[in-house]
Amino acid sequence: MEGSKNWTNIDKGFEYYQQYWKKANITYEEAKEWIEIGFRPYDYKQVNQWKYHSFTPHQAKEWIEIGLSEYEYDLAAYLRAKNIQPSKCLDIKKLKEEGISAQEYLDIFYPKDQRKTIKKLDISEKNLTGTLDLTDFTSLEELNCPYNKLTSLNLANCLQLKGINCSDNNLTQDLVSFSHLVNLEGLIIGNNLITGSLDCLSNMKKLKVLNITNTDITEVNIDKLSRSLEKIDCLTTKDCKSKTIAPLLETVRWGWCKKCQQPNTSREWCQACAEQEWKQLKGQELVKKFIEQQQLREDKKESWETRNQLKWIPYEQFINIAPLAKGGFSQIYKAQWGKECDRDRYVVLKILTNSKDITLEFLTEIANTKLVDSYDYGIVPCCGISQDPITKNYIMIMDYKKEGNLRQYLENKSSGLSLEDKIEKLRNVVDGLKEIHQQNLVHQDLHSGNVLNNLRSTFITDLGLSKPVNYQKQEGQIFGVLPYVAPEVLQGQPYTKASDIYGFGIIAYELLANSYPYPILNETDLVIKICNGYRPEIESPRLPIPQVCKDFIKRCWTNDPTKRPDAEELGKVTYDWYEEINKKKTPLSTSNI
Repeated sequence: MEGSKNWTNIDKGFEYYQQYWKKANITYEEAKEWIEIGFRPYDYKQVNQWKYHSFTPHQAKEWIEIGLSEYEYDLAAYLRAKNIQPSKCLDIKKLKEEGISAQEYLDIFYPKDQRKTIKKLDISEKNLTGTLDLTDFTSLEELNCPYNKLTSLNLANCLQLKGINCSDNNLTQDLVSFSHLVNLEGLIIGNNLITGSLDCLSNMKKLKVLNITNTDITEVNIDKLSRSLEKIDCLTTKDCKSKTIAPLLETVRWGWCKKCQQPNTSREWCQACAEQEWKQLKGQELVKKFIEQQQLREDKKESWETRNQLKWIPYEQFINIAPLAKGGFSQIYKAQWGKECDRDRYVVLKILTNSKDITLEFLTEIANTKLVDSYDYGIVPCCGISQDPITKNYIMIMDYKKEGNLRQYLENKSSGLSLEDKIEKLRNVVDGLKEIHQQNLVHQDLHSGNVLNNLRSTFITDLGLSKPVNYQKQEGQIFGVLPYVAPEVLQGQPYTKASDIYGFGIIAYELLANSYPYPILNETDLVIKICNGYRPEIESPRLPIPQVCKDFIKRCWTNDPTKRPDAEELGKVTYDWYEEINKKKTPLSTSNI
């Protein structure tokens, strides 16, 4: 009988994955066949799709052996429908380069007599080319077709559409071709050559999300944009024409406050209205209101964003509390979250000093962290707020990263880190910094003590000093750890995104060289030296750092902030480093990347 068979006899991985194969209606005998041809227990989704397209394990194996991946079941089905059989004579590489005709794909997988009833169409990453004509899809409400090679869309009869994601194609049409879709709530068309003016979208009174990143849209009248908009993305990381309107759109990136009609300062948040509404609130009443507001924000997140719901966590749920560190504004403890004991979940309790009479300003760090912890990497997430029952000080609950901060990590792993490992850690830091800067924040305190490690991943933490980029500090105030503070800040200039890039440059040196940035110096002497161009001795012959890394790090810490790269460039460069090192598998001592 099926229920009595021990799936772990096929593969030990079924101890965990058996449940998913059964949910996909794959029997023990079928699972055994699929595993025998090379699939693994965690490939249940791919196996289910091969089965859906009526491939036997043997047939799937034939296609995979001539060059298809286990994910290319659609391509195999498309070729079979065209009476093309798997053969070593097939030029699979050429077939992939040519792509799949979008209309042929629809004809094979979506017969005309079925199209009128289809409400959701997901044809992402299918390598589709040419025109996608959806004239027959009159009931369509959601279209996802990103990461193809489509040159145009025909949506003339798709009047019920609520969401479109056609990003990362080769679309060249005018934006006016979308203007009749008045029921749209989300329009994501980034990374295409779409042209025109945003004014043609003024009739979309339900539109909430608009993404025109890296397009050739060059005109906008802010007053004509729909006030229903809650998020506008117009990043310009390439040489695209929309960069001319990007600064203007940045001012209304989070839409408009429904109360004062002024631009929101972040997602679902108007700082001016919050201060006005909340200025009379204190203590538990303020915290309760704050948590409710943050939960509302989480509910508004996109489907691909991680939802880290902020919650009130009773102090009694924490056990095995032990001190970890002490900061300038807080005391740090490690604890086990009792409610989560079955998963051995450890957390950090960051007790905010003198926070008994908590104010909105005290909650800034939590608010900023929640703005940027939408992903599973880059930023240490905040999961809740609590209160010390004795001191009544409030507590920020963060994920615990057991490998400690970057300096501790380097001391413990001094001889065991490859160049590939180090570059990967830099990429993690860049991921976090990119998200901070994309939210129009400046960290202001980026140093190795605020870079935490957990197994192979690295995270930025402590956004207590982070501020909006247009925030002006009080005269004479300088925050941060001196070796990582940019020279212009030491000379009294405001913190900027470029100041964070300077701090990243020092961190990159510290990681690649496994060395403190400066010898022990009197603080006054060090300030003067840094302002005069003194930097870590990166060109020392004893440091086996690839020259291309040295040159880029020196760009990050140049005295002129306008000549430093931005976070987007950091991402591209560190990705290229990682790919090159990964290909060569070259040791640090000999690599020139």
